[in-house]
Amino acid sequence: MDRPGLGAYLVDLPEVTDRISLHLAETLDLGGGSSLRLAAGRQWAFRTSGRDLRGSPAEEVRERSATLQSYEATATLADGPRTWVAGARAEVETLEQVLKVTAVSTSGTSVRPPLDEVPDTRLGSAALYGQLAWKLTDTLTLMPGVRGELRLRYGGVVAPRLALAYRPAPPLTLRVSGGRGFRAPSAKELGFSFDHSGLGYVLEGNPDLAPETSWGLNGDVTFRPRQDLTLRAGGFANWVSDLIDIDPRPLRSSGGVDTYTYWNIARARTSGVELSATFQAAPWLRAEAGYAYLWTRNDTAERPLAGRPPHTAQAALRADLPLRIELVARLRAVTSAFVEEGLRAPGFSTLDARLARPLWPSSRAYLGVRNLLDAQKDPARRGDHRPLEGRTVYLGIAAELPWEDS
Repeated sequence: MDRPGLGAYLVDLPEVTDRISLHLAETLDLGGGSSLRLAAGRQWAFRTSGRDLRGSPAEEVRERSATLQSYEATATLADGPRTWVAGARAEVETLEQVLKVTAVSTSGTSVRPPLDEVPDTRLGSAALYGQLAWKLTDTLTLMPGVRGELRLRYGGVVAPRLALAYRPAPPLTLRVSGGRGFRAPSAKELGFSFDHSGLGYVLEGNPDLAPETSWGLNGDVTFRPRQDLTLRAGGFANWVSDLIDIDPRPLRSSGGVDTYTYWNIARARTSGVELSATFQAAPWLRAEAGYAYLWTRNDTAERPLAGRPPHTAQAALRADLPLRIELVARLRAVTSAFVEEGLRAPGFSTLDARLARPLWPSSRAYLGVRNLLDAQKDPARRGDHRPLEGRTVYLGIAAELPWEDS
């Protein structure tokens, strides 16, 4: 890039993210199929991103920190043909973002006072929920439920739900459900700024976002003509108010970099169908294939929702190879998607593969590649929704404590 009075500079965009998670859970057996599960967790996330002019003291550094702590208790009570589930959950989330700038001028180098782009913010919520699974007959199960949620920023909401499962024959199961949905803006959507200038855009949070609410219907049919074959077909429809989405129109543009933010779409609808098949070809080989069609409508602007591909096809393969090696491969292909009038995001395909092998009890080493086909966003192409990262190779070891014999 060119800086007046400074000449041409290369810009480095370093990023470092550290995440720490701690989860504790205990399940108490109350006898007779009843139980009580207690869980607590805490997560810490620290992210530093920079914008450095190579060979110059001028730089920008953003430091973000976020924490999430949660507590939950869930009781399951078996009562003959009825199973009751009741629980409570509480969450507290904090976030903060600071911008530090070192500027260069004719009078020298100066360090500006840190700017609180996102002041220390605290988000809290508490919820009570319950569900009843009532086996009315050997083939028919009714499942009413309700969730009440209270958020410090947005107040309270009640979300009821009703589901029905019918199994007229052992190979065939039919399900239908409907209910209300509620989603509050996340910390990222409310405040954080993600600078992807190297990819041609910056995404800023919007503290004025409202929570989205919805009503939805779902139905599916599962058919198992043979023990090794499962077929499924499903459909859904949703009516959403204040849908949280990325505004396809940039807030501003400078130096070839567009700045976007989140917004609420007053009224929107989505519906679609999903088809899938799972085939256990052999004890060591499992294959899956699926197709999904998605229809969307922004009723406020009378056009499709931006960035939603209407057609998606996927396939997966899992194989247990010799030497206790496990292979998992997933292929996904999507068609082009509407962005705005006269502009569509390109379609693309991704292929992920991973090899894994146990090392010692409760441990596993793995080697994999994400986006093997190297589909990647073009910074010069507006509305490009392909992955930010190209082909990525990774390896690691996962282990659980305490170790148990496998």
